[in-house]
Amino acid sequence: MLERLARELAKWRYQQAYAGNVEPFGREAFADENWRMFEPAAVEMLDAMREPTDLMGNGLPSGYKPGSHSASDIWRSLIDAAKEGK
Repeated sequence: MLERLARELAKWRYQQAYAGNVEPFGREAFADENWRMFEPAAVEMLDAMREPTDLMGNGLPSGYKPGSHSASDIWRSLIDAAKEGK
C-alpha cells in the first residue's frame, strides 16, 4: 500500500508539473523512477488515515453486522466515506 500511494503521488506531481506542456517521458515512467521520493508523504497519508473519523464509522455497508462483511468490504466502505468528506 505504501508503494502504491507513493506511486500515485508521483503521478499526481508529474501531472501538476507538466499540465498543458510537452511531457518529457510520461507519468508511469516518472513514477517508476521517482516513487521513493514520495514515500515520506505516503507514510504521512497513511498515518492520517489510520484512525477513522466518527462519520466514517457510520459509513459501514448497509446491513452490517459483525462478521457479515469481509474486511475488504469494510475497508472500501470506510475509504468511500472518507472520500465523501465524512
